[in-house]
Amino acid sequence: MAFEVVGARALGMGGAFTAVADDPNATFWNPAGLLKGPVAGLTIAGDRFHFRDPNGPPVVGASRLNSQSVAFGAWPVGVSFLRVSTAGVVRDQAGVEGVYSLSTTQLGFTVLQSLGDFVVVGATAKYIRGSAGFSAPAAATAAEALDAALDAASDSRGAFDLDLGIVAGTDRVRAAAAFKNLQRPGFKTLGGKAIYLERRVRFGLSASPRDGLTLAIDVDLDTADPLVGLRRTVAVGGDAQLSAKVFLRAGMRWDRREVKRPIGAFGGSISVRRGLWLDGYVTRGRSRSQGFGLALRAAM
Repeated sequence: MAFEVVGARALGMGGAFTAVADDPNATFWNPAGLLKGPVAGLTIAGDRFHFRDPNGPPVVGASRLNSQSVAFGAWPVGVSFLRVSTAGVVRDQAGVEGVYSLSTTQLGFTVLQSLGDFVVVGATAKYIRGSAGFSAPAAATAAEALDAALDAASDSRGAFDLDLGIVAGTDRVRAAAAFKNLQRPGFKTLGGKAIYLERRVRFGLSASPRDGLTLAIDVDLDTADPLVGLRRTVAVGGDAQLSAKVFLRAGMRWDRREVKRPIGAFGGSISVRRGLWLDGYVTRGRSRSQGFGLALRAAM
């Protein structure tokens, strides 16, 4: 699945998180980052996005995505659960429009290994059950068309997959790379068309010029969204500590083919009690694209 489907801290920074990942959501973003986090941590989160007006006509590009996740990390392993439901109106290579959906549930197990003092590698082995659907864009609104595609989903099928990650550097400067969906699992609609979780490769850099401030940039390399095809994303963001109990963050991301249509993000974290944080964010973009998410994060 794509990177930008889970993680209140990550998405509050616009998705510039590959080199920053240091909480249990590293199991989704960059498995190697789990070693940089607390000795033990737990994150429970929900995220929701839609692109274009859901009450408007079902035009190409109209889509939505919902996710729910639980991740636990304790050196040197992690366990994660992720459920993602997405649907979108697309035009295939033959120029035919249709509404496709993909719902997946995955269970992941993450392991880490240090290579010296400055390099960590990690891997997340995943078992995924997924179902794909297709319907014609005949509904009056985008929301109705997306619902119809989800209702037309085939029986679920299982597949194994693998993510890899690497982080190099210090607490001040890090470089990282993450490789997702290396087995490229596919799920067929009732009509026989397969929707694949395409391989994704992302590079990231982060810097902490002073305590409590982190700046980051992520760049995709020839990666793809399972419904809309090739989507090379650039993301930039920052995270700043305002006090012992408050963090604020912001960022933006854009497709390299659509530089003039960025998606902006704003988020923050509040300490509920010692070791327990409430994270949240909102995103906004052109063409009524928006999203939001909340997470409860505990650390020891």
